[in-house]
Amino acid sequence: MSGIDLSQFHEVFFEESFEGLGVLESGLLNLDVSAPDANLINNMFRAAHSIKGGAATFGFQQVAEFTHGLESLLDDIRSHACEINDDLVQNLLSSVDRLRNILSAARAGEVLDERIPIAVSTPPGEQATVPQEDASGSVAAPSSTSQTWNIDFVPAAHLFLGGHDPFRMFRELKNLGELVVRAGCDKLPKLDQFNPENCYLMWQLTLTTDAPRAEIEEVFEWIDDEASITLTPVAEEQDVLSAGTEADTGAESPASEPVAILQETPGVGVADTDPAGSSVITQSFAHAEVTSIRVNIERVDQLVNLVGELVITQSMLTRCKEATTREEMEILTRGIERLEENTRELQEHTMRIRMLPIDTVFQRLPRLVRDVSRNLGKDVELIISGAQTEVDKTVLERITDPLTHLIRNSLDHGIEQSSVREVAGKPSRGKIEVKAYHEGGSIVLEVTDDGAGLNKRRILDKAIASGLITAVEELSDAQIHNLIFGAGFSTAEHLSEVSGRGVGMDVVKNNIEQLGGTIQVESEEGVGSRFIIKLPLTLAIIEGQLVRVGDDIFVIPLLNIIESTRVSQQLYGNIAGGTETYRLQDDYIRMVHLRDLYNIRSDYEKASDAIMVITNATEVFGILVDEVLGQQQVVVKSLETNFKLIPTVSGATILGDGTVAMILDVVNLYRASVEVA
Repeated sequence: MSGIDLSQFHEVFFEESFEGLGVLESGLLNLDVSAPDANLINNMFRAAHSIKGGAATFGFQQVAEFTHGLESLLDDIRSHACEINDDLVQNLLSSVDRLRNILSAARAGEVLDERIPIAVSTPPGEQATVPQEDASGSVAAPSSTSQTWNIDFVPAAHLFLGGHDPFRMFRELKNLGELVVRAGCDKLPKLDQFNPENCYLMWQLTLTTDAPRAEIEEVFEWIDDEASITLTPVAEEQDVLSAGTEADTGAESPASEPVAILQETPGVGVADTDPAGSSVITQSFAHAEVTSIRVNIERVDQLVNLVGELVITQSMLTRCKEATTREEMEILTRGIERLEENTRELQEHTMRIRMLPIDTVFQRLPRLVRDVSRNLGKDVELIISGAQTEVDKTVLERITDPLTHLIRNSLDHGIEQSSVREVAGKPSRGKIEVKAYHEGGSIVLEVTDDGAGLNKRRILDKAIASGLITAVEELSDAQIHNLIFGAGFSTAEHLSEVSGRGVGMDVVKNNIEQLGGTIQVESEEGVGSRFIIKLPLTLAIIEGQLVRVGDDIFVIPLLNIIESTRVSQQLYGNIAGGTETYRLQDDYIRMVHLRDLYNIRSDYEKASDAIMVITNATEVFGILVDEVLGQQQVVVKSLETNFKLIPTVSGATILGDGTVAMILDVVNLYRASVEVA
């Protein structure tokens, strides 16, 4: 390989392969078996072909062989050699799942069973198989009159730009007889000079066939202007297989050793001829997972330009660090203003690099709805909007499970059976809508269904039986709905594979709160339910409200704040047990003193002298402080590395004057105040 280490490209291959799986899955879910879309089938075929080609190039033979079977069947479908039906689509989806497992294993440096049956089928009711070529297959067996040809194929660098695929040509040659392919890598450049759109490989082919020269040349007609092709007959007939073996021990040839013997392996793939090669590939992944992110080059260019601006500003400030004259002071002031502007832009563009469209999560939902609704015997339509809404990569990775559970919950508990819906005057087909959008500095996710809605009476009865509330408590609709987020809470009358074990909604809520977000539920019995999730766009920098209590500064995430107000004596009161409350419109909310929680001094003596920041987490409540200092963006610093975890603090930040301010975890702050009381 001329010193080129292909393992450095493995992660890119896996990322692109998993994207290809998404194309396959989405295409199968959108495929109308009664009137299949040719473009959709072609897109799926290209996705499978790309995965197979990449796997063969990087030596992941198991992936290449499995995908070859998938590709072959898709090719049969698009050429109308295979009839499409629901069973075939379901089996293809199962094959996509199997391929995902094989890719995941390869990424982790593991190998699954050597020969994995491919779960695709032909006519419904028959066991799924993929066409495999054998001695009686379509490959032409050379006879005693066969001629052996050496073919030197050197493509132009721009070969791929014309949409040409050498492997298609190799398959055509394979149909003419026995074919050995050797890849030459002498033109591979160094990594910093590598252009993925260029073709750097050359091939030496050895073909033994009964076909005349003209028929062989026809294979190259489509690429004749894009490559140098030399066709030379071998004077003395020889066995192609032994020729490949002798090449291993003989004089060094212009090309590498044979990478594939096409009669033995279905399709064309790249195999390591060294038995030890597979272990090398496996070992290369036996390490900690490396996370990566693909970035648009325009965003990188913006960062480079901003860094250049910072260098200019730094040079300007260096000249004026000992400014004495008025003119020098003006230059210094302009430099500081420019530095502030550049820093703000650099921060914004850096954050955008971590942003990815939430479509990477949403594209999994159609398959989920299809499978679960079929399992439950329900007819459900999924509507997705806002798929291109961008969110931080970390948030994206951790929101998948909560969102999945909400969808499953709507399918199981929300959407009714078609017969029940028709009796209620609803369309027989249920509807689940998932949407994402930006709101201020947050991303909002909504999951809405037109199902039965939450049964308040059943929730109350279950909560009373579980001891969560007493029979005499009066709760608002919102408080009743929030009871479903209690640990182990479930109103399901029967357990199912989908839900009903009471280990879901509390986990959903906890996972969202760990991301600094909130979840609310709105529901009307007989009409449907809506779950609203609010999350920060990024976990690295947050918009915060700075508040002071005595000599200490705290940051309250702006996402959790409803309003700030002076405490009115007329609206202040106590309830049994001494808990301080405040009347907010028609409800009474709990009041929390930071000075009591953290045992610090405050300027105010009584609550009516304080300022209350009203927040919304598990419940609406008020935080009493001496002063509201203003809003600003703060960089979140973790405390867990060096300090014992404090449940009510999510992190810290360093302010402009060097002061360290604690960032409050509003959700756990409320819980702590309840426990103290």
